[in-house]
Amino acid sequence: MMLCYQVMELDRNGYELRSFGGDRGSSTTDQLNWPWYIIVDQLTDDYFIADRNNRRVLQLHSDLRSTGVVIDSPQGPSRLCLAATDKLLIAESNGINIFTLR
Repeated sequence: MMLCYQVMELDRNGYELRSFGGDRGSSTTDQLNWPWYIIVDQLTDDYFIADRNNRRVLQLHSDLRSTGVVIDSPQGPSRLCLAATDKLLIAESNGINIFTLR
């Protein structure tokens, strides 16, 4: 059985405003497979998701549209950290990758 994961924005009453992922009929690029970590860039409100079993870090705009894959990770990303210096740190089993965001 395949689980479908989603990132959702809800209103104050708990109703879904928008979402990303979760639809089994959608393309594999729109499906999350074991999202391990999620962080939010407070300057842009963009989301970064460590999508562990898809072996990638995915970036979503604040409206939950995909910006694309930040990195394909052969090991699968295990941790994310957004440094104050606008650097995204991605921990993998074989080391750390660092990306400048702006």
